[in-house]
Amino acid sequence: MLAKWGICQTASIHFEIKNGKAKKVEIFNNDYSDATVMFKDRSFTLPLENGKANKSLSLSKPIFINAYYEESPQKSFNYSLYLSPGDNLDITFDVNASKWIVTGKGSENNQPLIQNFKDDINRDLFEKDSLPYHVLTEIQRQKDSNEIVLNKYVNQYKPTNAFIKAYSLMNQYFPLYSYIDFKGDHKYKIRDAYSRNENKWQEIEDSLTKAIPVDNKAALNIPNYVYFLPIYLIRIKERLRNEQYKDPNTFFKEWYGTDSIQNGMRIMNDDPENDLKERIINKYFSDKTAEFLYAIILQESFEGKQDNIPEIYERFKIKYPHSQYTPYIEPEVQKIIARRNKKITDNMVLIENTDSLQTFNDILKLVKGKTVLLDMWGTWCEPCRAELLAHSESIKNHFK
Repeated sequence: MLAKWGICQTASIHFEIKNGKAKKVEIFNNDYSDATVMFKDRSFTLPLENGKANKSLSLSKPIFINAYYEESPQKSFNYSLYLSPGDNLDITFDVNASKWIVTGKGSENNQPLIQNFKDDINRDLFEKDSLPYHVLTEIQRQKDSNEIVLNKYVNQYKPTNAFIKAYSLMNQYFPLYSYIDFKGDHKYKIRDAYSRNENKWQEIEDSLTKAIPVDNKAALNIPNYVYFLPIYLIRIKERLRNEQYKDPNTFFKEWYGTDSIQNGMRIMNDDPENDLKERIINKYFSDKTAEFLYAIILQESFEGKQDNIPEIYERFKIKYPHSQYTPYIEPEVQKIIARRNKKITDNMVLIENTDSLQTFNDILKLVKGKTVLLDMWGTWCEPCRAELLAHSESIKNHFK
């Protein structure tokens, strides 16, 4: 079979769970830049029959996957695999001994020692830190530990060159991914303390982004990079929202091409999400990396904000006329366009003089005698667009 990335070969995994009671193994595919994985088959379940399960995948390149086995909520196990075209792995796990044995073709890339290579840190240790230095030290310590593990593994098991390159890239992007992910969440936990020390946090981010390319299509098969990109896009967007107030003249000229602060604010306020993200992509990313991030914007819009999505999609198609993502995006964008084109019926009433509504009682007077669907919003952000769309017909039928 021919694929976009080359000739596909079958890779097979054969699981055997000994002394276990659970009935399934969960597989999580980390090849997130692949369209099928992003939009369709990111995870799947393998039923265990007499403790055994098999899975075959058609691969054109090596991928990272994770196998999860849960004996109980207190006793679960995870095994990271580097699966290559043509592999035929036999994986045995003894629950009582907590011991993995991997044999077969490709086993040189998948021995238990590599499980000591970590892609995260214990974030709870730093949940109250107002300065970034402790977490940075821990990230660097883990990176150094990963390097020791990788060198030991290479010397002991003689894995493929592709394995060595992939894990080396994983470790190179580990500090950038871990720090920016942690920083982005942490600022909402410590708030005022973060604001006081924002420059210190940002200085470290800047040093990390200078140390390794943030635009690197060669790393799109690497989980630490491909999961970093959407997070980084969000963090840049958040930072730009704050920067508009610090130096609005420079900001709106650079990002919106206007010398008028008023015009720039109007454009930005019309769509501070999708349009701004597209501008970030066009400024900082190129080629396959930009294509991937365009797909992320469009995918997230299916259950989120849909401002400018048809227009962004048109530009996406011009830039990437043969994109692997198009077959998954096109039907959803057409649904957005169809909803956009719906007309207001006679049954829909827009309230005039909304400024006259000062209390909830004023609203109740308008709807007296009518059935009302009250959509309440809070910090938990529910119900989301996807839930309302999925259940809109049943809601309408219920209140007929």
